[in-house]
Amino acid sequence: MTETWRPMSVILSSRRLSKLNADAMGGNVAEISLKRRVFVPLIAASLTLFLLSIFTIYHMEERHWQEHTGHADELLQHHLRVQQQDAVAMMTHHLQGVAEDKAMVSALMAHDRDTLLKLATPLFNNFKASGNISHFYFHTPDLINLLRVHQPDRYGDTINRVTAEQAKQTGALAFGMEMGPLGTFTLRVVLPLFEQSKLLGFIELGVEANLLLEHIEQMMGWKLILLTDKEHLQRNDCQQGISAMGLDSNWDALEKQVLSRQSLDGVSSAMLAEAISDQGNVPVDELHDLTVAERHYWTAGIPAIDVANRKTGEILILIDMTETIAETRWSIFQLSAAFALLGLAVLSVFLRILGKTETDLRTARQQVIDESAQRERMQAAHIEQLQQEHQLLHESEEKFQKISSSAQDAVICVDDHANISFWNAAAERIFGYTAQEAVGTPVAEYLAPCRFRTIFIKSFAKFQQSGMAPAIGRVVELEALRKGGEVFPAEISLAASKIAGKWNSIAILRDITDRKRNQLALEASRNRQRLILESAGDGIYGLDLQGKTTFINPAAARMLASTEEELLGQPMHDLLHHTRADGSHFPKEQCPIYAAIKDGQTRHVKDDLFWRMDGSSFPVDYISTPIVETGEIVGAVVTFNDITERKQADQEIKTALHIQRVLDSILNIALPPLSMKEVLARALDEVLSIPSFALLNKGSIFLVRDHEEMLEMAVQKNLNDALLSACALLPFGRCLCGKAAASRKVVFVNGLDHNHEITYKGINPHGHYCLPIISEGTLLGVLNLYVPAGHRDSEAELLYLKTVADTLATVIERKHNEERLHQLAHNDQLTGLPNRTLFHDRLQMSLAMAERHGGNFALMFLDLDHFKEINDTLGHDAGDELLKQVSTRLLQCVRKSDTVARMGGDEFTVILSNVSKEEQAAQIAEKIIAMLSEPFELGEHSRRIGCSIGIALYPFDGVDITDLLKNADIAMYRAKETRNSYRYFSHLS
Repeated sequence: MTETWRPMSVILSSRRLSKLNADAMGGNVAEISLKRRVFVPLIAASLTLFLLSIFTIYHMEERHWQEHTGHADELLQHHLRVQQQDAVAMMTHHLQGVAEDKAMVSALMAHDRDTLLKLATPLFNNFKASGNISHFYFHTPDLINLLRVHQPDRYGDTINRVTAEQAKQTGALAFGMEMGPLGTFTLRVVLPLFEQSKLLGFIELGVEANLLLEHIEQMMGWKLILLTDKEHLQRNDCQQGISAMGLDSNWDALEKQVLSRQSLDGVSSAMLAEAISDQGNVPVDELHDLTVAERHYWTAGIPAIDVANRKTGEILILIDMTETIAETRWSIFQLSAAFALLGLAVLSVFLRILGKTETDLRTARQQVIDESAQRERMQAAHIEQLQQEHQLLHESEEKFQKISSSAQDAVICVDDHANISFWNAAAERIFGYTAQEAVGTPVAEYLAPCRFRTIFIKSFAKFQQSGMAPAIGRVVELEALRKGGEVFPAEISLAASKIAGKWNSIAILRDITDRKRNQLALEASRNRQRLILESAGDGIYGLDLQGKTTFINPAAARMLASTEEELLGQPMHDLLHHTRADGSHFPKEQCPIYAAIKDGQTRHVKDDLFWRMDGSSFPVDYISTPIVETGEIVGAVVTFNDITERKQADQEIKTALHIQRVLDSILNIALPPLSMKEVLARALDEVLSIPSFALLNKGSIFLVRDHEEMLEMAVQKNLNDALLSACALLPFGRCLCGKAAASRKVVFVNGLDHNHEITYKGINPHGHYCLPIISEGTLLGVLNLYVPAGHRDSEAELLYLKTVADTLATVIERKHNEERLHQLAHNDQLTGLPNRTLFHDRLQMSLAMAERHGGNFALMFLDLDHFKEINDTLGHDAGDELLKQVSTRLLQCVRKSDTVARMGGDEFTVILSNVSKEEQAAQIAEKIIAMLSEPFELGEHSRRIGCSIGIALYPFDGVDITDLLKNADIAMYRAKETRNSYRYFSHLS
């Protein structure tokens, strides 16, 4: 064996030396450029940073788009709805005025087109100038067009529009947005005319939708495009209409739609249609941006819905972002340029530094090669020396062959005297003693701690005799001693071997300090994890492959109304995830939590439902993450938290938004010239439409009667007929609304009880909110809302409803102020009769009607006889009371169509309409004289007066206001000569 080993050692050493010399001289060692190693990652990182910057800018632009267009569609719908409501209210007002014009109604009944055109043309011009009204129709009861005031030459066709049909079927006002054959839209209002339940015909007004869209464009700064679906149009009619109107739109420009309206400056409809077509198959309502004539627009849109609730097209919103995008691109260019310049500067510096470093490394590498060659030469000399001593090492080589399989740990051989006979390199590393220091020394004194030495010596004595000891053939853990006195844990395996007839021991020892340290670290980590689980606010639990709980933290147990002990080992899906929010069964196979165990993919569910052990439920946000060990899925960990408060906050925000929209709508309703009942009816509809409250679609608004503790029902919705009569007038304190008025506090009940004093047969269970409407301490009325039986009130709901009641108070107070201002401006404060201003308006109206229809009317000028005597003898208070009683008697003497006015002092005027004969005026004059001749009760006094009346007839006694007033006054002074009489101006000589 020795002879074989010697030449192989020489050959191997020679070959290693030759290889090192060849490497040093020939440069066979592969070189990789340091510059390439550094610059490739640096350039990659720079490019990544640059791309990330570009992505960030793009993302900011996307967010900017969302901020600009996020609510544009809602704003457009809101403004379009408000515009339509205002236009309908205006046209309804105009139609009611036309319906009261007897001349036009007569012409409609007679189908007299020429008279209708003559009478309606001035009105249409006023409507068009003041309200942008573009259409004015008169139809027969069979919906045959009699007259288009805006197109007089076109008539006789059958009107089959939806609004006209609705008006005919319902016998009531109908309105809505309708699409014409050209793809344009018109807001139409149709009013049927009846006389004693007989249908006379229809009057219709219309406003082009383009005018409404133009108003919104001016208000919001947008550009609006109207696209009409071709499925609702006829190609030939549409093309002819486009040509007739001078539009540049083309039927074939778009595949499914026709461009009916656009307002882009300097852009033809063909250019716009081409830009939309270039978007490919993207639906129009999903377009985000559009480029037209080198201008870039961000887009949003809403569907165009007609009165039949059909989707007939799209209304696109175009927001011009050209300048903004140009600024963004310029910023990107500047960023790129700055990045490139900075990168070039950094690269040049690195090139110089790395060049010098690479030169130094080459020099150091050459030094290492030279030193290695020198070491090889020394090794060759050592090999020669080892060949001479190999015979002495033969016995050691034999021992080494027996323990070579365990040489990775410390290998220690102990002879029969308990001295160390072999000490490998691993032992040197573990204990700190070299082989020269250790070999031949007592193993107990060097390696065993003091407290174990006595036990070792006793055990070894037995081992010397039999080769047996308690630790022989076993792997045990014990403590060992390093050179510096450090005690460390070790794992040792002992074996006995008989050499030269004597028992020797062989020990393989492993330092397990790191293992013990890792075990302690693992235990500490487990303790930390346990503390984290116990202190975490989120619920956390683990599942095995069967879906049973392996661990659960206190927060999870608390949220589930249970304990950790009760939940461990339980099938969690069956306990907490078995039922959906709608009450249906939730199969385990569809559960996202268990899906993570099946496919190894993390699942995040932001809104789901967990069930507590007491049967209650709560909303959760949870994440199910698979647990993977050695490449295999062994379970999942689920983290969840209770999102009840978050959902409540979201709901409160939505409720506040709905309430704010309703309040805005209520305030906007009060702006058009509508009556109090019309305003309150629309306001009640808005209140009942609040989706956040559990309100039934029924209710009413009461107003307080002036100077009475009495409520009067102003408007109602869906109330039973029995209630309408019983609650028409309601004293303070009676039933729920009366109690709210009397106490000025909100009254809430969730069922029928003794406080619900007014009932009727068949009444269904329900509850009420009765909210007093108060303005600056003054009770104006009561808002009565219905809620389902058993409804639970809340502070937030009550607060919102009080806000609604306060807003109604503002609207009612405003309407009261408008009525008071109108009363002060046009009526006498003492008698309530029309004053001089209103009298002149009525006289001017009577004159205009008489001129238009060729009719007659009479004007009376009255002056009281002996009024000054009563004023002087009984005082001004008695005089005022006399004037009030005179006003009352005068109103009793005339018709409702006539006008009685106080001109001042004791002078009154009367306008008698449709008086064609003197005898008619004489009858009324005699009736007035008789009524005013009766005694007047003035406090404790009874007095008689008379009156003198002058009468002027149109057109015999004057054809204008000045002449009529002057002549009636002259006739009155002639009557004064005889007192308590009347005179005609025409009878004066």
